[in-house]
Amino acid sequence: MTIDSLFEQLKHPNPHLRERAMWEIADARDETTIPRLMAVLGEEDVVYRRAAVKALGVIGIEYCCSSGCIVTSICN
Repeated sequence: MTIDSLFEQLKHPNPHLRERAMWEIADARDETTIPRLMAVLGEEDVVYRRAAVKALGVIGIEYCCSSGCIVTSICN
């Protein structure tokens, strides 16, 4: 499944499919994953936003700090 497909699955009404997509996104992350997940936080769809927050949590703050994401200031 492509990363775009996984992001679409984060919107799926079935929570099991959203959960699976969240884990797969976290496992297959690249330099675009965190910015894409952060962008989802501005969406209206609560289910989509919640799934993005969970995926960011799975990726973890350690990865965020090393990638220069918004939470870097917390780490310093």
